[in-house]
Amino acid sequence: MPAAKKKKGKPKKPKKEKKGGKGGKKKKKGGKGGKKKKKGKKSKAEPEIIVVPLLDRWAIRTQILRPRSLLDVGHNRCRRGRLQNAILSEIEPAFENWRNLREVRIWGHGMHDAKKLAIALINSPSCNKIDTLILRSNMLGEWKGLPPMPYNSTAIEGQEASAIEEELLQEQEVELPNGATDPLSVLLSLPRLTSLDLSANSYTPSDEFYLALNQKPKLKKLHLNGNSLGSNGCTLLLEMLPKDSQLEELGIKTCDVGPSGCSKLAFALRSFLPALNQLRVIHARGNFFGPMLEQLGEAMITRPLLSIILDRSTFNLENYKDYKQLQYDRNKMIEVGSRRLQSFMRLTTYRLKKNRLKKEAADMAGKEAAEEAERIRLKAEKDAEKAAKKEAKKQGKKGKKGKKGKKEKDGAGAASKKKGKKSKKDKKEKGKDKKEKKKKDKKSKKKKK
Repeated sequence: MPAAKKKKGKPKKPKKEKKGGKGGKKKKKGGKGGKKKKKGKKSKAEPEIIVVPLLDRWAIRTQILRPRSLLDVGHNRCRRGRLQNAILSEIEPAFENWRNLREVRIWGHGMHDAKKLAIALINSPSCNKIDTLILRSNMLGEWKGLPPMPYNSTAIEGQEASAIEEELLQEQEVELPNGATDPLSVLLSLPRLTSLDLSANSYTPSDEFYLALNQKPKLKKLHLNGNSLGSNGCTLLLEMLPKDSQLEELGIKTCDVGPSGCSKLAFALRSFLPALNQLRVIHARGNFFGPMLEQLGEAMITRPLLSIILDRSTFNLENYKDYKQLQYDRNKMIEVGSRRLQSFMRLTTYRLKKNRLKKEAADMAGKEAAEEAERIRLKAEKDAEKAAKKEAKKQGKKGKKGKKGKKEKDGAGAASKKKGKKSKKDKKEKGKDKKEKKKKDKKSKKKKK
């Protein structure tokens, strides 16, 4: 058995070598054909070289190489970050060559060349098909002058400053169609535009913008969030909306709208302004509505399909009922708490007054007791003095009359009594001497006469 295996294995080896040799010759012969095949493959693979970079979603150029209906060139899709005005030169081929462009998203780059953008959109072959423009987080409102300097940056001086000034002059020299001066109002002239987002562009809408808005009834979404709109701008916006407006979503959050603008909006909703009949969502957080917020909430009762998104709550028909109930409960709780606080304060004041009066009464009682004790002490001292005097008098009388008085003649009391007696006798004698002298004087006077 092992020998047979060896025999079978021996002829196989040379067969393989022969086949390999023949195959090698054939390969050499077929090398020319192989080269031709490779050439054909290269011609087929040429379009694939263009398709490969499209897998890189971070490069803007990858979108421009393949025409599509959406152009999204946000700052997160670019390796170089925020390009400012350079983004317009990057996407210029798309505006010039794409014919089915419907949605344009250029956001977060901080560009301010609004004139170039408006002219590029109007002159593009897909001008009649664009229906959505998202241009948030740029500086389109600063198209007249230099954009603000970034944080911790030095001022531009010398040749760079002069070059930037020349670019700005060139930008301002560009003429807009129909003699317009505001490039953002030109964006509203796109025939099929239904959604416009100009949030965070440091833009104050001009009269041209409001007039262009008045001629745009098909606009469904308008976002002016983060711009300096104010109460006057809010009232102008409500007044300049067309009567047959199809506006469904309005964004006015963080636009410095005060109580007067809120009252105007509430009045427009309550009075069924024709321009707001189709309105479904209002983004209004970050404003200063103040006490006029209740008027805005009352307008929800007549607008069951409308929702107003605020800071901490959303106003609609159902939420407003809950909000009113919560507000009622809160006011009731505040009222009950204030009553309890008032009663507690009254009780504490009463108790404090009672304790104060008790303390004052105790102090008065203590003072009266001390005064009474002092009076009693003084009275006792006086009584003791009187008693001592009486005893001394009694003892003096007894010393004169009784034997005790004779014995005490040699003592201290006897000496004082003797002195008293002597003084009385001396006084009597002196009085007698004076009388005698007077008599003698009278007699001597009579004799002389």
